[in-house]
Amino acid sequence: MITPFDIKLAVNNLLLEKIPSVPLKAQDVSKGFTRPSMTVELDDVKIVTLECQIEMSLTVRTFYFPDLKDNEKSIDVLTMQFLLAQTYGNKVYVADRAFNVNEPNAVVTDGILVHEFNTLFYQEVEEEELPMIETLVYNGEWG
Repeated sequence: MITPFDIKLAVNNLLLEKIPSVPLKAQDVSKGFTRPSMTVELDDVKIVTLECQIEMSLTVRTFYFPDLKDNEKSIDVLTMQFLLAQTYGNKVYVADRAFNVNEPNAVVTDGILVHEFNTLFYQEVEEEELPMIETLVYNGEWG
């Protein structure tokens, strides 16, 4: 069963593979961070258990913190916006599944690039397999 942790791990690995020049930070950015760097957060995670399947929807948000000392910071942010769009494309692969990248969006706030997309998927509920009855003993009357 695919969990939100699996999705975040797959996104992190994709970023490390496609954009190795920018460090990926996993810690809480409110405690400080180096620049340039990126971090990934999952937001609006909704998990609904239906009768025989699970519906999961979430927003994947990538933050890019450019180097403040770089005179070409605006060009750097535009370049990263393009790289992130190329990196995610229209599918993100997690385990043996391909998840659609829905409603990709990028915005720059206070010099920080925030790239986000939504995804929605379904998966079967894994049921515990119980052993089959080998012998049925009936002590009543038939009929």
